[in-house]
Amino acid sequence: MYTYIYDGLADKKKNEKTLIKIEKKITDLGLNGKIVRLKGIKDTETVIKNEVRYQAKTIVAVGGDQTLNSTLNAVLKQNIKTPENKLPVIAIIPIEEKNNGIARAFGFKSYEEACEALLSRRIENLNLAQANKDFFLGQAEILGNYNKLNIEKDYSIEIKKPGAINIVNLPLKKSLNDLIDFGSQKNKKLKLLILPRKNSQKSISNQSVFSLKKITVTKESKSVVLDNCREIPAPATIQATDKSLDFIVGKNRIF
Repeated sequence: MYTYIYDGLADKKKNEKTLIKIEKKITDLGLNGKIVRLKGIKDTETVIKNEVRYQAKTIVAVGGDQTLNSTLNAVLKQNIKTPENKLPVIAIIPIEEKNNGIARAFGFKSYEEACEALLSRRIENLNLAQANKDFFLGQAEILGNYNKLNIEKDYSIEIKKPGAINIVNLPLKKSLNDLIDFGSQKNKKLKLLILPRKNSQKSISNQSVFSLKKITVTKESKSVVLDNCREIPAPATIQATDKSLDFIVGKNRIF
C-alpha cells in the first residue's frame, strides 16, 4: 500500500542515522512498504508508475521540498492512477529542517510527526498551480532586479526596485495566512505578493497583494523558482489549474 521514495537527499551520509530512525518508526507503526531509491527526475516518473500499477495507493516522499515536488509532478504529468482509476495519495516525511517548507506547512516539525500522520491518515485535497509545464503546490518566486508581469489580459506591472515577488498557491508561512487565506486556494485563485526587499524577510507591512488566475512573467525576468526547489527560465506563464491531489497532513497544519 505504501511506497517510500528516497532521492539524493537520502543518500547524504549525514542523514543515515535519521533514515534508520524513520524506518524503525515506520515499522513500529505497522506502516511497512517498499523503499525505492531514485536516480533522477525521469526515474521518478517510471518508478511511481510501476509502483502504483502494483497496488501502491500512497506515495511517501522521504526528503524535502524537491522530493515532494518531483513526486507530484511525476503523478500529474503522467496521470498515474491506481487500478481503481484514482490518483495516489501523496505524503512527505522530512529528513532535514532546511528545505522543508511544505512539510512545516503540513504541520510536521519532525519525521516523528509525519510518521504519526501517516497512521492517522488526515487527508486534505489541494489544488495545484502550473508554471509552463511544471506543477507546484506552494509558491513561485520570481528572480531578478527588474520584472515585468502581465496579469491575465487586463493589465501589466513593472517592478524596477529589488524585492521579493511571490505567486502563492498555498500559503506555507503563518505570516501569510491573513493575506492569503485557504479559501483562495479552494477557489482556484493565486495571490501575487510583492514585498520591498528590506521587508521581505521580517515584515509584510508594505506588501502589495493581487488576486488572479493567470500571470505571465516576461523574458526580462531572470527565472522562476517553484516550491523553493525547481528553477525554470523566464518567460513563464503561471496559472491556477483544475488539477488536485490528496495529501496527508497533520492536525497542526497552518492552512
